[in-house]
Amino acid sequence: MKICVEVDLGGAPAAAVASEVRKNWALSSHVISPKEDIPADAEGLLVIGEGRKDRPTEGLLILDRIERPSGALEQTLFQVNAKLGRMTRSDLLRTKVAVQPAGGKDKLSRRDLLFGLRGGFQTYSDAPTVFESICEAKYGCSKCVDACPSKALRFDGPRVVVNESECTRAGECAAVCPVSAIQLPKYSEEAFLGLLDGLSKTAFPRKVLVIACERSSIDPQPWTYVDRVKDVGRIGARQLAVAAASGLAGVVVYCADGLCAGAADAGRAARAVSAAMNVDGDVLVEFLQGQEGRERIREIQASLVDRRGPALSLGRDAWGDYVRALQSLSRAEAGTPGLGVTDLRIDDTCTLCGNCAKSCPHVALRMGSGTLELDSARCTGCGYCARVCPETSITLQPLRTVADFAPRIVFRDVIVNCARCGKPLESAGLLRKVAAMVGKEDPMMKYCSSCKQILALEGLSKSEPGKGPG
Repeated sequence: MKICVEVDLGGAPAAAVASEVRKNWALSSHVISPKEDIPADAEGLLVIGEGRKDRPTEGLLILDRIERPSGALEQTLFQVNAKLGRMTRSDLLRTKVAVQPAGGKDKLSRRDLLFGLRGGFQTYSDAPTVFESICEAKYGCSKCVDACPSKALRFDGPRVVVNESECTRAGECAAVCPVSAIQLPKYSEEAFLGLLDGLSKTAFPRKVLVIACERSSIDPQPWTYVDRVKDVGRIGARQLAVAAASGLAGVVVYCADGLCAGAADAGRAARAVSAAMNVDGDVLVEFLQGQEGRERIREIQASLVDRRGPALSLGRDAWGDYVRALQSLSRAEAGTPGLGVTDLRIDDTCTLCGNCAKSCPHVALRMGSGTLELDSARCTGCGYCARVCPETSITLQPLRTVADFAPRIVFRDVIVNCARCGKPLESAGLLRKVAAMVGKEDPMMKYCSSCKQILALEGLSKSEPGKGPG
């Protein structure tokens, strides 16, 4: 998304801001003064300073401002980079633009200026968007439906659909989705990653991201960026771990009054990520609430150690980024409760038929000689393997430790060889199943198909005297 940056500071600060924008965002931004018009290809506007009061903003998708830059110039540049990172990657807004219905309102309030739409011919829905191409509902995943506090999500065959009138926009569906298949336009996955990218543009070693609900009031703090969401339930373990591994020294989730529908879940996610991290780690992850939490935010910057380790390079693989973030942050022996990572328990009814490995959409399962191997780093916990198992041998359970992300054998059985040629035949479990089905053990079960044919022909020739094998 192309963003226009209006700089109304004057003198050296204006030149410094313009230089920073051009250095980091040259391909996705324009820099103008209050006297200049917004370029035709701009889709968003960031105002730094007072800005032009009578500027028309019709047709712009996204607006934000730094109204009264305070502190050192470096602090302003830190805020500018964070906002531009988020704004330039807010493309999900486009998917929610539609024709304004007759009689609809054609003006937005000042509150709507934050990630809102302008223009009487457009309307905007901030309800979750489901990307069916990557959604795992078709494999049986129900994480978002189960997490929705208002029961606004339901299954329509293999699809998840959103009832916009019932949806409260809490965002817990997006927080628990392992593959970012359901997103909120005002707080999309891409915009969140853009924010982290923008924060990484500043080299200060003690940067803090505070994700706060809209009702919160937080005093400006040095090297601290406050990002506001409708409900802190939008932030889950996956988002927290990725943020903590992106070069930040602190990641805080703050609910002003405990009224966020997802406050309890966000708190559990923060504690789970924090518990898994290195004891001597240099990243703080906390959930805070109320006045006490607000005071704690004031103290955090002074309590942090410098974060000088390499930041995680974030790609477009939501689950892969999460696993790499956990591996980079955590102790190998750290437990994983609350992190949403999956292990499989395979019981003795498994016949090593291979259905699970053939069907796994993430290639997390692989068949070996008498073995079934799981790579938990690939497993998102969709449960499809358990659904296609003809023996119902598979049970999903939490992964024990972060070290268990390594590929490992989860089931092993003896492979019985052909009694005639020695060729690998079937697993002992499958042969036991067949014997149980027919009520007895057939002697021919000990032979492969080729040897069965040979033995049948030999038996036929013996039963007909005077006829040779030719």
